[in-house]
Amino acid sequence: MKFRMNWRRLPYILDRLCDLQIDIRKAHLRNNNTILYLKHSDGKEIPYKDVQSLVDEAIFDGYHDHYNRHKVNAIVLPVNTDIQLYNVPNLQKTTLEFSCNDRLGLLADMLDLLVQFPYDLHTGHISTVGPYAHNMFFLQKNKKQLTMEDVQYISNVFEYEVKNREVFLQNSRPSQ
Repeated sequence: MKFRMNWRRLPYILDRLCDLQIDIRKAHLRNNNTILYLKHSDGKEIPYKDVQSLVDEAIFDGYHDHYNRHKVNAIVLPVNTDIQLYNVPNLQKTTLEFSCNDRLGLLADMLDLLVQFPYDLHTGHISTVGPYAHNMFFLQKNKKQLTMEDVQYISNVFEYEVKNREVFLQNSRPSQ
């Protein structure tokens, strides 16, 4: 499914698709152009006309969603998530790579988190093979790579605010 929309609007649509139990197996993101490869979470193929109406509904809901969503507090990545953030010399973008066990809504959560930062998403490539997701986002600030301070900041947010939240949540649950 291909559609034109700024990537910052995608979390709303992806949340709605998640509510409908639609899984995104692959995706190619650009600033204003997105291609999603969708499948129903039970593994069944979704007829194209049904996909089109579901996506249209999700887009409509996303554009008309006026409530305040501070969902970033709900984002939890598995503890075994491998996160790499790096600059390549002479490349005008910063690479954010992460791999972890896939789950319904993972892309929506990742974009919800990235929307909180004042950086631009140049491109993104999402790939899921079996139960494992490998995702790459290329970020920019003013059409340039992020500074080392920006890279360190994002790394700290992922490491201490998102990734370790699962450990905190597990440790804070009452024992049975």
